[in-house]
Formats: sequence, structure tokens, C-alpha cells
Amino acid sequence: MKRSMIASTMIALLILSSLAAAEERRGAEILITKKDGTQVSGELVAVKKDSLLLVANEPAAGMDLTVGLKDIKEVKIVKKSKAGKGLLYGLLLGGGGGAAAGLLSGDDPDGFVSFSASDKAALFGIFFGGLGLVIGGIVGGLSGADEVLSIGGISESGLGWIQARLAESARLKGKIY
Repeated sequence: MKRSMIASTMIALLILSSLAAAEERRGAEILITKKDGTQVSGELVAVKKDSLLLVANEPAAGMDLTVGLKDIKEVKIVKKSKAGKGLLYGLLLGGGGGAAAGLLSGDDPDGFVSFSASDKAALFGIFFGGLGLVIGGIVGGLSGADEVLSIGGISESGLGWIQARLAESARLKGKIY
């Protein structure tokens, strides 16, 4: 009896926490360019068969807005840059790996040019840390690049693919209504 009560409580907590997480989910920030050249931006709430539903940013901030697919030229999914994370991860991985390699290579035998393991750890750490910094920044910057989906003049199958892609980014995820 006591075990079933604890199990029921645990299941209830899991369900409630997943519902709370679902309510906090936000859709992607998008910028729509219409065929007439006007632009609308906001949070993508849902993808419908013939339109997109979003919460507008400007000029009607907070208002629900429906934009027909036939009126859209392109949709830009605005992503946050990941360059900072890439820089940090590249620096840490490159510097740490380089320092470890320098330490593991051991001391050089005495000669005209010889380095201790700690000297090599510092040199390798600085070199590979810098290299990792550059590579990490590039990879992070590219992974956070905005995604532009052109809709104007696209086939039905292409439009279905774009709707499915947008549905994955919507607050009401994965479904075309």
C-alpha cells in the first residue's frame, strides 16, 4: 500500500513537471518577408495547412497574427549565436589536450634545445588552446546561423517539407493543424 502510494506520487510529479515544461516551451523567433516586401516578426506558435500563427513582436506586440502561406516570400528562423560557447569549448579542449600531451611526452634529454614536461605542457596548451579557440568559434558561429526558408514559387512537396520544418520549431511542436 505504501509503495503504491509513493509510486503514484512519483508518477503524478513526473506528469506535472512535464506539463509545466511544455507550458514554458517557446516557439522559434521568426522573421517573415511577404511577397509585397513587408516584414513581420514574432514567436512561431503553430503551423496550419495554409498559414502560420505567431505572436507578433512589432508593431502589434503580443497580438496573435496569422499570415497566409500564399503571401509569404521567405521565412527566416532567427537563432541565437553559439560562437561564445564554441570559443570556450575550443579553448578548454584544445588547451587541456595540449597541456596533457605536453606532460605525457615527458622531459627531453639534455641537449642544445630541450624542454621539461611542464614547459611543453605550457607551450602545447597555449598553441592548441589558440587553435581550439579559432576552430570552436567558427563551428559555434556556423551552428547558430539563421536558417532562411524560401517559400515563393515552391512545389507542393517542397512546401510540405518547409511546413514540417517550421512545425518542429513552433511552440505547438511537430504538428500541422
